[in-house]
Amino acid sequence: GMILFMLGQAVFLSMRFMLAFKTVEKQHQELQLYRDHLEDLVTDRTAQLEKAKKAAENNAQTAIKASRAKDEFLATMSHEIRTPIHGIIGATTLLKNDKMNEEQNDYLQTIEYSSQALLSLINDILDFAKIESEKLELEKLPVHLNGLVEGVIDVVKPKVREKELQLYYFIDDSVPEIILGDETRLRQVLLNLTNNAIKFTDSGYLTIRLALDPKSPESILLAEVEDSGIGIPIEKQDRLFRVFSQVDSTTTRRYGGTGLGLAISKRLIEMMGGKIGVISEAGKGSIFYFKIPYQSVAPRIQSSEEDPLRKELSSKKILIASPHRQEMGILEHFFKKYQMQVEYAVDFQALREGLVSEKKYDFLLIEQSFIEDDFDNFYRWVRKDSSALLLLLVFDESLGEKARLIPDVAIVSKPLRLSWLKSSLASLLDKHNIHNKNKTSNETKELENDFANQHPAKILLAEDNIINQKIAARLLEKLGYEVKVAENGKIALEMLSLENFDLVFMDINMPEMDGIDATKEIRKIYGPDKPRIVAMTANAMAGDRERYISIGMDDYVSKPVKIPELKAVLSHFDA
Repeated sequence: GMILFMLGQAVFLSMRFMLAFKTVEKQHQELQLYRDHLEDLVTDRTAQLEKAKKAAENNAQTAIKASRAKDEFLATMSHEIRTPIHGIIGATTLLKNDKMNEEQNDYLQTIEYSSQALLSLINDILDFAKIESEKLELEKLPVHLNGLVEGVIDVVKPKVREKELQLYYFIDDSVPEIILGDETRLRQVLLNLTNNAIKFTDSGYLTIRLALDPKSPESILLAEVEDSGIGIPIEKQDRLFRVFSQVDSTTTRRYGGTGLGLAISKRLIEMMGGKIGVISEAGKGSIFYFKIPYQSVAPRIQSSEEDPLRKELSSKKILIASPHRQEMGILEHFFKKYQMQVEYAVDFQALREGLVSEKKYDFLLIEQSFIEDDFDNFYRWVRKDSSALLLLLVFDESLGEKARLIPDVAIVSKPLRLSWLKSSLASLLDKHNIHNKNKTSNETKELENDFANQHPAKILLAEDNIINQKIAARLLEKLGYEVKVAENGKIALEMLSLENFDLVFMDINMPEMDGIDATKEIRKIYGPDKPRIVAMTANAMAGDRERYISIGMDDYVSKPVKIPELKAVLSHFDA
C-alpha cells in the first residue's frame, strides 16, 4: 500500500513538474517574443531618431544659411537703398547753393525733407532687424559726453529753428568728461528722444540734461530730455516703447512716425544694461530719460581751476539780458565757474537801467529778442552808455554776419552750445586786445620771431578741444611758429603722411584715435627719432612722463600750456 502511495505521489509530482515546465517554457517563449518585439521597436525608434537628427541638422544648416542670406540681404539693402538716397540729398544740397526762385526752393526743400524722412525710416527698420536677429554688437570706446550732446544739437538745430523753440543743455559737474561706451548708439538714442520731443512740442523749450543718478550707489549716468509739449496721459504711456506703436491713431495722423525709434532706443539701452522711461502728464510736457551704468575714463575738468580763460575772466562783471529763465540759469552756472560777477536783465527796461547805472560791466551778453531788426541802431544805443565787450546770442545768421566784423562784438549762435560760447569769448578777448590795446608791440614780435629763428621747427598740434587748440596755437604763433592743427590722432597720422613735421604736440584724450595709439602708430611707421612727440595733458600724474616715454613720446607739458614750458621743450629738442 505504501509503495502504491509513493508511486502515486511521484506520478502526481511528475505531472505537476511537467505542467510547471510547460508553463515556464510558454512564458519563456512569450518573453522571447516580447524581447524580439522590443528590439524591433528600438530599431525602429533608433532609425526614427537618426532620421529626426539628420532632419534637425539639415534644418539647422538651412536656418544658418537663411540667417546668413538674411544678413547679406540686409547689408546689401542697407547699401543699395541708402546710396541713392544719399545721392538725392547731396544733389539737393548742391542745387540749394545755386540761384533758385522761391517756388523752386520750396520744391527742393520738399525733396530734401522727404529724402531725410525716408532715410531715417530705412535706418530704423535695418537697425531693428539687426537687433531682432541679435546681430548688433555694442562697442566699448571712449565717448566725449560734451561732444556727444553738442553733436545731437547740431543735427536737430534746423528743426528747432523752424519751430522757433528754445533748446538748452546742461551737464552736471559730477559727470565725467569721457566714459567708455558705444558713441554711435548713445547718440542714436539721445537723438531719437530729442527728435521725439521736438515733434510733439509746438512752442516753448527743450532741455537735454546729463547727471549722475542720485538714487543709485553705483556709477549710473542719467540722461533726460525735457519738453514743454503736449504730454502723454499716464494710462497710455506703456504703449510708447512698443514696436510700431504710438499713443493713439490721432497722434499718428497729426505727427506721423512709426514708433520704431523709441522701440529701438529701448532695446539699445537694455543691451547697455540700463533702463528707459518717461514721466509725463497730458498737457504738461514730458521728460524722457534713460539710465546706464558707465565706466569713467577722464573726470570733468573744472573750468574755475583749469581753464585758460580763468585769469582773464575772474572777478569781471557781466550783465545777461535774456527773457528765458532756463537760459539765464545755464549761463549763470557757466560764468560763475569762472568766478565772474553775474547780473540779469529780463526785459528791455531792466537792460536800459543796467546800462545807465553806476555799475561798469566788463561784458554784456544779449539775446536776440532785445535787438529787434536794426543791429546798427542797437549797437549805437548800447555804446552811448557802455564800453563793455558785447556777446550776442542769435538765431538769425544774417544779424551775426553784420556784427562779426566789429572788434568788440562776438556772436554765439542758438541753440546755445557752451563750447562755442567759450570759443567766442576767447575770440572776443583776442580781437579786442589786438584792436584796442596793441598788446604785442613790434619790438616784442621781433623778439618772439627771433626765438623761432633760433629754434626752427615745423609743428603739428593734435588737439580736439577747440579752446585748447586756439590757445596752444596762439602761444606757439607768438613765438614765431607756423602751426597746423589735427582734431584727433587719426587726422594727425593723415597729415604726417602728406608732409614732414619736426614736432608733434599730442593731446592724450581724443576721439576716434587717442594720443597713445597715435604715438604707437607714428613710431611704427616713422621710427624712434622723428617727428619728436610731446604729450599735452591736464591730468599729469606721478609716473606719466615715464609711461609716455616708454610708448615713444619724447616729453610732456601740462595744461594749461604756458610760454616758458613751450620754450623749454623747443630749446631742448633743438639742442
